[in-house]
Amino acid sequence: MQMKKTCVRFLSFFLLISGSSHWGRTETLNPAALQVTILDENRSLARAAHIYIFSSNKKKFFGTRDAHGITTFELPAGDYRVYAGLTLKTDGIVDHYASPEASVRVTSSEPTSVILTLQKAQEPEMVLSDTARQKLGIDDELAKYLN
Repeated sequence: MQMKKTCVRFLSFFLLISGSSHWGRTETLNPAALQVTILDENRSLARAAHIYIFSSNKKKFFGTRDAHGITTFELPAGDYRVYAGLTLKTDGIVDHYASPEASVRVTSSEPTSVILTLQKAQEPEMVLSDTARQKLGIDDELAKYLN
């Protein structure tokens, strides 16, 4: 009988301590909603893009998800950087699209929403210096077609 009382007291104490350990951590108890809408260059919903979410200092990655045009994340309240990306392959040609990065603040008091618009990434022209060409061992005849 004494053992049962001791176990019950210990269990009650344990539950009290574990419950109070969450005091002051409202962000985990009350997640904040962030709705992200992704549009393509024609202002239509981009159904195959990925969303990337980082902390405002980019030291913590909060995840990525296929958007299907519109999606909602449940996050701790705070400041975030959000952007979207998309890679399309058509007839062997790969095109990359990305949105500008958005800074957002999400709070548990009301939902936050952001609209990201994808833009086609420009392919930088590849230019090799003579020194780089020589180090790579690229023939002079071939080099005239590179630059």
